[in-house]
Amino acid sequence: MRVLFFCWLLLGGALAYGQGPGSAFAWQRSYVGPANETGGHAGRPRGGGYVLVGTGAGSSPIHGPLLVVRLTDAGDTLWTRKILPARLLVITPQGIVEDASGDLVVSGSCRAVNPTAGDAFVLKMNAQADTAWVRTFRTPGTDSFGAPVLTTDGNYFVFGWINFQNRVLKVSPAGTLLWNVISDHSTAFPGVNVSLLPILGGGCWVFSSGPDAQQQRGEVGIHLLTSAGVETSRRVLPRFEYSAFRVLQAGNRVLVAGAQEMALLDAQADTVWVRRYPPSQANRGWTARGVVQDALGDYVVLADALGGPRSDTHFQLLRFTGQGQLRSDTLLFRPAGSAYAQTLLLAPGGDYFISGYALNGPLGGSDLVAAQFRRFKPLPVRAAQPLAGALQLYPNPASGPATAHAVLPAGLGRGATLMVLDALGRVVQPPAPVVAPGEAPLPVADLPAGVYVVRLRAADGRTWTGRLLRQ
Repeated sequence: MRVLFFCWLLLGGALAYGQGPGSAFAWQRSYVGPANETGGHAGRPRGGGYVLVGTGAGSSPIHGPLLVVRLTDAGDTLWTRKILPARLLVITPQGIVEDASGDLVVSGSCRAVNPTAGDAFVLKMNAQADTAWVRTFRTPGTDSFGAPVLTTDGNYFVFGWINFQNRVLKVSPAGTLLWNVISDHSTAFPGVNVSLLPILGGGCWVFSSGPDAQQQRGEVGIHLLTSAGVETSRRVLPRFEYSAFRVLQAGNRVLVAGAQEMALLDAQADTVWVRRYPPSQANRGWTARGVVQDALGDYVVLADALGGPRSDTHFQLLRFTGQGQLRSDTLLFRPAGSAYAQTLLLAPGGDYFISGYALNGPLGGSDLVAAQFRRFKPLPVRAAQPLAGALQLYPNPASGPATAHAVLPAGLGRGATLMVLDALGRVVQPPAPVVAPGEAPLPVADLPAGVYVVRLRAADGRTWTGRLLRQ
């Protein structure tokens, strides 16, 4: 395991990880100011750069507006907006996506004026963070949504806990609620829905977490919902015990990442493999917060790594082969305190964009943080060289004043050379040009007795070798 130590010092608003030609980071930044900012969920618009969302500081201690930070590809701030619709006090986003029109959709939880508990919300804004609409779902319970997901039929999925039930909702780009269905883990146990994957035709797979029928262990359920919100099948992901926190569509396969375990599914949700991993180091386990597939076909996971002597949390990057074998494991250790991972995206050039928030940030309080981690590069390799062939020599052994000969292979071409080396690799007869076809003489009469290597090299790099015994 690789551990990178960073002192997150304030240098012009940057977290001084140690960036530069030899650093693991192309850049790293913290946002926004001395007050507490949390969240750090990110999206990458089609026009480039990034959008960070979180909860910012408001006009009073009881206010926490939606914080939107627009970044360049290099992590520099273009602008910052704070959004707090009427009747709302605090907005806590859980994710952001860009739709087909370039608008941004955010969902999560919020608190309203005189709330019974908490509300779930969906908010749409344009690329400049001007609000188009916001929808809240207020019930007597504590309600919240996870991250929004684009459907394959031009709408939005949101899912979460509403009025003591697991709910999946489809919302139109205009903010119209198309349907709202219950999707519990099982008839006996509500469990909790933790992730959602859109599928062709406007439906989705919903991944739930809950106890098995005997209440002996945890299990992950996969629910298939049609474009109309009708559940047509449910199955259990075998040998996967903890929550499926992140899912990734990778071609015709689906990668499921949880707490120190991953699974690969086919297009029918049948299991290809399941892997469980030990803690990265003593008393430090990891939970997936983001997953991508890189240009090499490997799966890269951004995780929260919890544990250690101080029971703190840090960013962790893990890279796996297509079969789930661990390739590399990098802990981004922060001496100043915990940091919580939220988003992993592919950055320009194949690097990795990571974001979240850090306690005791360099700007004061907790800060949003983002960085570009340099991609895992394959080792450079030389072009394949032609294999050496056997060179026929005669007479062999050679004795007396006789001259030995090398039989030149067909197709040798112009520019070939022939040389003789002793047993220690020293050149005893320098390279001499030869012309094929036919034979080339080897004047060895003056050489002492011993074993010699005769090497024939063509102009294109092909090589033939033979051993000659001189008596």
